[in-house]
Amino acid sequence: MKNPVKKILLLSIASIVFLTAYSQGKKRNSLYDQDLKGKVKSMVLRNYCPVKIVGGGEKWLEFTKQIHKYDESGNEIESITYDIEGFMQNKNTSRNKYDEKGNLIEINSSDSILKYKRNVTITYNDNGYMTKIIQCGSGEGCFKGIYKYDEKNNMIEENVYDSINRLYDKSSYKYNDKGNEVEYNSYAEYGNLTQKHTFTYDQNGFMVEDTQFDLHGILKNKQFFKYEGIDKNGNWIKKSKFSDIKQPPSSYDVREIEYY
Repeated sequence: MKNPVKKILLLSIASIVFLTAYSQGKKRNSLYDQDLKGKVKSMVLRNYCPVKIVGGGEKWLEFTKQIHKYDESGNEIESITYDIEGFMQNKNTSRNKYDEKGNLIEINSSDSILKYKRNVTITYNDNGYMTKIIQCGSGEGCFKGIYKYDEKNNMIEENVYDSINRLYDKSSYKYNDKGNEVEYNSYAEYGNLTQKHTFTYDQNGFMVEDTQFDLHGILKNKQFFKYEGIDKNGNWIKKSKFSDIKQPPSSYDVREIEYY
């Protein structure tokens, strides 16, 4: 499962990492990254949050709407985001290139709203595991990611370098016997730990707890998740987020999924 706690400038490069990484020998793509199973063609994700109303009480409003489209290999080819007022915030389209083994080796993407273009090339080792990606984009230079795996082919380390080959960001990961990520550590430019997350999952493999610690190991934040409406492919339809499991949710997501 993808970890959401990446630095802002690394959001795009991190998304490519999880398009191509492996867990327990299973190839991970955009569908895996977004907790989707089966041959998904498109997914609409709506996020709802409560707002106070005049006279007391509250009502739930749709804060964002995302539309994702995927190719038959499970990698994203288009994503669109709308804000609470229905205005389009971004529209990203991607052209994906694969080698003869079906590995994703190049992505050319552009955003017609944010006005940027990005090229990503991906290198694999002899066993078919991603070892390096290079990403170059409008106004952001080039970044390079180097990846290491354990004996079960789980990605355990990610090192990102800037355009002058200086370490920009480092992350490490640990997994349980089912291949679920149970620990994430983030390090600063000089290798100093900045934060740690631990994750707990239910019997369906869905994350139910995300616990965050600061660099001293002191509890910083804890979030809980509940799921409703599992479809025939094992995909959740509604996901609620809580800061206190005994209180109402702080937000929830609803998904509409279309299959090939």
